[in-house]
Amino acid sequence: MPYLIGESNGDDEVEFAVDVAGIPSAQGKAERLKATVRGELQFAARAAMSRRKLLKTGIWLTNHMFHTFIRSKQDMDNSHKFVQDCLSGIVYPDDCTIEDSWQKRYDLRKKTFDMCTPRLALDLLPQVPRRSMIYIYATTDFEKAMSRRGVSNG
Repeated sequence: MPYLIGESNGDDEVEFAVDVAGIPSAQGKAERLKATVRGELQFAARAAMSRRKLLKTGIWLTNHMFHTFIRSKQDMDNSHKFVQDCLSGIVYPDDCTIEDSWQKRYDLRKKTFDMCTPRLALDLLPQVPRRSMIYIYATTDFEKAMSRRGVSNG
């Protein structure tokens, strides 16, 4: 199953993950692959946002990528902007409403996780073939955002 939906605890946050390991490489056609990943992300976001309103302003976006395939820093930067664009109009009205955006990448060949690793993602990883997954957490609550990033305010 390509979509792994997490639970959201309130109207000010949304959390979900997408299994991208099962997406075929589209035989080396980058645009077809991007279109497929975009479709998977948007489907999961719509399911996670069902029966809730868009997060309006001051969005704190956290994106964790679990992978064995990102080759460089540039690939990571491009993938983060790609994810932001995919969620625009579904999770938030426009990506200009994002106040802060944070991405963390995990190379699963190294098998290293830290205190910032989301519990939902760790719970879902054993279910994901080849363990390539994009995890998204978005909130309008600063304290929740910092807590998810492993930053305490006291």
